[in-house]
Amino acid sequence: VMLFSRGFGVAFWISAVSVGISLVLVAKGGSFWSVVHQISSGSVLVLVAVSGCLSEVNSMRSKYQEASKRRRCCQEARLVCSYVIVGGCLVNAGSSHPVPEGMQQLPDGILQLGTIFCVFGWLLTGLRVGVLMVACVRSTPADT
Repeated sequence: VMLFSRGFGVAFWISAVSVGISLVLVAKGGSFWSVVHQISSGSVLVLVAVSGCLSEVNSMRSKYQEASKRRRCCQEARLVCSYVIVGGCLVNAGSSHPVPEGMQQLPDGILQLGTIFCVFGWLLTGLRVGVLMVACVRSTPADT
């Protein structure tokens, strides 16, 4: 289950990187500071997503399994929080709300994918919380 979850996690982070790059590439119009804000927002999304992806890949390595259970639980908790936060950055507010600044130039298909990836991130969060709780409950005092 965990390896399955990790594979979907890597796919989630790659999609977040692509949305972040799109935000950087379409940054134009408005004032200088508006463009700086758009480029910075996209760049932060890319940096957080790359960090999350690297954490997922690192977690698949055998050295990660040798780490203490407390350390693994903390890393998993960080990833869970990142799924929720980055998922919220990917979502479009919907047709009844205006498209956020910096995302107006993106094609409609990407905006709809953002909503799908947001929900996908929440599902991954639920899966990870379940796996995390099982792993932490199984933790023994000697492992921490």
